[in-house]
Amino acid sequence: MPLRPLELLTTASFSVLTAIGAFVFLPLYPVPVTLQTLFTYLSGAALGPWLGALSQVIYILLGGIGLPIFAGGKAGFGVLIGPTGGYLLGFIVSSFLIGKISDLQTRPNYARIIGSLLLGTAVIYLCGILQLSQWMNGDFQRALLVGVLPFIPGDAIKIAIATVVAARLRDILPRTNFRGRDFEEYPLGDEGRVLTYTKLWAIPEGIGQLPLTLAIVEFDGKVRVTGQVLSEGIKVGDRVRPVWGHIRKIRGKEIQGFRFERLP
Repeated sequence: MPLRPLELLTTASFSVLTAIGAFVFLPLYPVPVTLQTLFTYLSGAALGPWLGALSQVIYILLGGIGLPIFAGGKAGFGVLIGPTGGYLLGFIVSSFLIGKISDLQTRPNYARIIGSLLLGTAVIYLCGILQLSQWMNGDFQRALLVGVLPFIPGDAIKIAIATVVAARLRDILPRTNFRGRDFEEYPLGDEGRVLTYTKLWAIPEGIGQLPLTLAIVEFDGKVRVTGQVLSEGIKVGDRVRPVWGHIRKIRGKEIQGFRFERLP
């Protein structure tokens, strides 16, 4: 399924942020301490598994083809087989796992986000020291000493920051293939039918605005919910599927929040 403009924008933004993080570093040898992992954490926790991992793939590809955006201004695919290559490849896996775990709930609590970030950190460490130890002639203990221990204090601070920021970003940034626990508690079915809709122009994005379509969608001829349709050119009677949503009671009032995509 092709990415929507807003998804492309946010994914590319996290690629750029990861690149910027490479320039904030302490030049330790052989692996520098950088700010990159903060944005790797946020890419998965805020965008979800697929967009988050994609942002890291884009970052690595751009560095591989020659842009000097790896730590210390390095570039080229040769970096990926050097002492820091395992950490870079670990960014992709880490972002994906963080997104997967975070997306098990519509609004994950801090404990879940922290747990996902700890697992993501462990993945980066593992990928990093496995390659680093080979670069050190198989000395795994030395790789652990220089490739993990110096990073723990800084990563603990970055996890704390990412937890708070990600909880806020998840409410406003798009994520792909999300079906959280609220869908299990309030099953809607695989597709519904648009009964009526209203078009608005209310979401600024750079130059101009994005179209926002609010619709009432009926499922199985009986359940009706209101939500945002992400596809353009929607009409009454169109079939849509839920891609994100929840129904909650706040102070005794039922609050609906759904997003739909039109089916072909």
